[in-house]
Amino acid sequence: MGRLLAIDYGEKRVGLALSDAEQRIVFPAKNLNIKSENEFLLELKKIITAESIEKIILGVPKNRDGSLTSRGKQIIELAATIQKNFNCPVVLIDETFTSRQAEDFLIEMDVSRQTRKKITDKIAAVFILQSYLQNLKK
Repeated sequence: MGRLLAIDYGEKRVGLALSDAEQRIVFPAKNLNIKSENEFLLELKKIITAESIEKIILGVPKNRDGSLTSRGKQIIELAATIQKNFNCPVVLIDETFTSRQAEDFLIEMDVSRQTRKKITDKIAAVFILQSYLQNLKK
């Protein structure tokens, strides 16, 4: 087994979460403020190497009816680019409501609005990775 990297890819920020090498523990890693896909890919390459990432779990937003959002279509293209350029498998997982789930969790933990804005994306990535790992156990 190896480490997993979950990505909550937003328009302004990208939230990242990591697993341990045994894929039992999930923790928030960081948020990236990105200006372009190329900037994100350069940063991603560094993370894949530095953290010895075995697989990437990429959240894909969907509409309530299960169809892909326009952002979801862009993320599927991004997944193909990542696999091609980094030789790292990418698993796509439904990320519908993970940002809302993260926001609700942080409110429940009484985290200030200012802090929530800074960390919601990486907490959403934690929920994406936890969902993936739970589905593996089924």
